[in-house]
Amino acid sequence: MKTTQEFVNVIDSENAVRWWKHLLIFLLGVCLFAFYNLQEYRNFSNSQAMDMAQLARNIAQGKGYVTDNIRISSMFMVAEQNHGDYMLNGNHPDIVNPPLYPVVLAGLMKAASPIIPLDYSPQNSVFRFFPEMLITFFNQALLFLCAILTYSLGKKMFDREVGFFAAIVLILNDMLWKFSISGLPTLLSMLILLILFRLLYSFRIRNHTENVNDLSSIPSIGWTLGKSFLIGLLVGAACLTQYALGWIIVPVLWYVMLSARKSRKTIAGLTVLIIFACVVAPWITRNFMVSGMPFGLATYAPAAETSKLTDNVLERVVTADILAYYGPEQNEYLSKMIDNLSDIFQNEVPKIAGSWLSVCFLAGILLPFIAKGLNSTRFLLVICLLLSAIAEAATRTHLTKESPGINGENLLVVFAPMVFIFGAAFIFTMIEEINYELPSIRKMIIWVTGGFLCLPLFVTLLPPAAQLMAWPPYHPQSIHRISNFYKAEEMFASDMPWAVAWYGHHSCMGLPLNPEKDFFKINDDIYPIQGLYLTQLTLDQRFLTDFTKTSHSWGDFLLQFYGKGMLPGSFPLRNALRDLLPDQVFLSDWERWRFSSDRE
Repeated sequence: MKTTQEFVNVIDSENAVRWWKHLLIFLLGVCLFAFYNLQEYRNFSNSQAMDMAQLARNIAQGKGYVTDNIRISSMFMVAEQNHGDYMLNGNHPDIVNPPLYPVVLAGLMKAASPIIPLDYSPQNSVFRFFPEMLITFFNQALLFLCAILTYSLGKKMFDREVGFFAAIVLILNDMLWKFSISGLPTLLSMLILLILFRLLYSFRIRNHTENVNDLSSIPSIGWTLGKSFLIGLLVGAACLTQYALGWIIVPVLWYVMLSARKSRKTIAGLTVLIIFACVVAPWITRNFMVSGMPFGLATYAPAAETSKLTDNVLERVVTADILAYYGPEQNEYLSKMIDNLSDIFQNEVPKIAGSWLSVCFLAGILLPFIAKGLNSTRFLLVICLLLSAIAEAATRTHLTKESPGINGENLLVVFAPMVFIFGAAFIFTMIEEINYELPSIRKMIIWVTGGFLCLPLFVTLLPPAAQLMAWPPYHPQSIHRISNFYKAEEMFASDMPWAVAWYGHHSCMGLPLNPEKDFFKINDDIYPIQGLYLTQLTLDQRFLTDFTKTSHSWGDFLLQFYGKGMLPGSFPLRNALRDLLPDQVFLSDWERWRFSSDRE
């Protein structure tokens, strides 16, 4: 049995002190996790997050890659490839979202189903929606994992101080915490790219030996092919998480061929390219089969937000040949990209992930490093950022306008860990150049700089706490109640079908462009629309610009309803649920709410 002194010596040993530090950091992380969720957690407010979540639930329930968020243009694209079958009986294929994130969420939901059932619905007495909390905790776990890998990579590339500084700024970044509660796939993409850059840097270092006669330091052909296989796999995974990230295959291919030994450049590059193609090709083939386009409806993203396809019109047109009827002029593509690029370079590039540390990264771009592999890796990062900025500018849709900054189209934020590592390296290089005489002054400058960079999160955590519900327009209990009015085979339309699909567990069609021609074309010729649910997304539009001057608005319809209490004489949905007025409008073919108690 150890004496008291021996026990004290064990506790005070170097290894024990290291473990105590790790335990302290872990406890601080748990405290941050708990406090942030108590103070800032709220239900989903992003349409893309809800859309992917309901898709993941359908996968977990064994229905396949089918969606309950029925986009009108998707109906026509699917019907054109399936002999006129619109596939509206609970089997409508999703042709918008990349598959990796929904599949990962489906596995998570399936694993948690003994605790949170897959058919869990909003409860009147509970304002937190537990499936969303599950997704939030998963994303926050990804954020902590990114911080650990950032420390590890920063330490490998530079030293422990740089890695620790970059990891702390990452884990205390306000924008990344907002992404963690948004339900978006951003943090999964960030993790994939962080692992990718670690592999690429290792590949570069291992192939870059000063002594060509040292055979033991030269990697084997098996090692080269194995690393190339993993690199191609990770780029493919990034593409299947966010389509636009697939463009980084170009600079990655260049980097691999630059780094590989002279006799292996071609085989290494071909391995990366073939594996990337093998990962992405099956999904592209599936999309061609169900929609006729390589990325489904997402293929038309460059045309979104042009003169004829503003807002979410792309998802609501009653044709499969979208470009023939709504396609922009050639100069509109270029104009859109230039305008968006200007916005990206002014607002996103100087503060990637909302952090001023990206300024240090930009300032240090021309600062040469002595250590091998660092300059080429930084150049690779710069090229990836430029390509991603161009891809984001070309493919921006209404989702960016709906939620500026915190959206699935923000591609630059996924490179934040690498930007933070190089930014931290620049700060420490400047500190070493100044060469402070007292170590205490040096430590103070590091702490003050770190605290300044983390200030936005500290301000966010100040009282008052965030509103739990994303109201308006999302009220999960009301959405679920309305969905219960309908049987599984019945269909109604809404201006937020993604929320009905997620909270209501029911198929819901997007809002037709107008209440006359398009509404009746669908209702009479394709599938009966037996309800209409309009929320603040439509009701809060600008009066002159959106209600009275655009042909695809429901302005006249709503002005008659609110101003005169009337509906167009031929409109079939004439029964209004008074409980929701005046905030929202629900119209039905008959007063279903009187007999809905057995389904609520």
